[in-house]
Amino acid sequence: MPGFATTVRRAAAILAVSAGILVTIPLQASVPGSIADPPAGKAGTAPIRRLATIGASATAGFNVYFWRVDGDGHVRDSTNLAKLLRASSGDELVVTDLGTGQFFANPAGIGSMAIERALRSNPDIVVGLDFLFWFCFGTVGPEATRMRTMEDRLAMLEVGFELLERIEDAGIPLVVGDIPDMSAAGGGIMLRSQVPSPRTIERANERIHEWASTRPGIRVFPLAGLQSLLESNDPIEVDGSALGDAERRRLLQGDRLHPTVGGLIVMVDRLVDLMQDDDALGGRLPSMTTRYDELMRRVSGFPSLEAQEDHVRRRRAEPAGSGEAVER
Repeated sequence: MPGFATTVRRAAAILAVSAGILVTIPLQASVPGSIADPPAGKAGTAPIRRLATIGASATAGFNVYFWRVDGDGHVRDSTNLAKLLRASSGDELVVTDLGTGQFFANPAGIGSMAIERALRSNPDIVVGLDFLFWFCFGTVGPEATRMRTMEDRLAMLEVGFELLERIEDAGIPLVVGDIPDMSAAGGGIMLRSQVPSPRTIERANERIHEWASTRPGIRVFPLAGLQSLLESNDPIEVDGSALGDAERRRLLQGDRLHPTVGGLIVMVDRLVDLMQDDDALGGRLPSMTTRYDELMRRVSGFPSLEAQEDHVRRRRAEPAGSGEAVER
């Protein structure tokens, strides 16, 4: 079988042609250094001040729109995982946003590019909650061949591991998510051919935990467990407080694949908990707020998605010329 470098080269060749899309990854923070000369390993006790997010559409905030207070009115706005992490830290964290909704088109090529740029941003930690998703889901496999079988998908997962190992090899801690079961989105926003079998997802997650257990710089974020919770009727707590039923119903978008801004806040809460509970990371983090209503206010001015919708509905029902501000 051709080597990993050949895999990446061939996969990168479809970057500009897969699905007819030219993919670029915006870099939202300064990037000193060079690709050929990644940063030296991070000191294990230094404060965490710089973070890079890498991954797919959940990280990128695909279709994560909401209403934000703007003076006396309200405007439509959007956000993503990087912005919420920065807001959670009170802008203490410098976060490089390298998520993209086009990850599915070329996981190996786009993933390689994202990791190169992440290393150049000189991060203290890298977060890839949905980085591995399209190394199991989707149809683009090793050598840019079509994935069909469990064996194809598990082989593609190994390509993802090789990419991510570059981060740990640079001495930078990594938090990477396991594979959630998003079968409910099959036949909708995803083709059924893009959805692996439940057994394949189970095998993939076993392999992810096995792989990470041999690499002390890598932590696994339980994305699969969180997705199962979101799809259940069980209570969801954020920073120790249970969400009401009305808000709970608003955590996933209608496509059953992507989180809303509320769903992203739940992800931030679980991520911050994981890092704070980690002996090597907890004492290095800045103070971070994960209270649902507080973090929602920081990005929108409203305490909840329900409150946003109620406010907009009342404003739209007001008579024209009443003197009230209108939406912009």
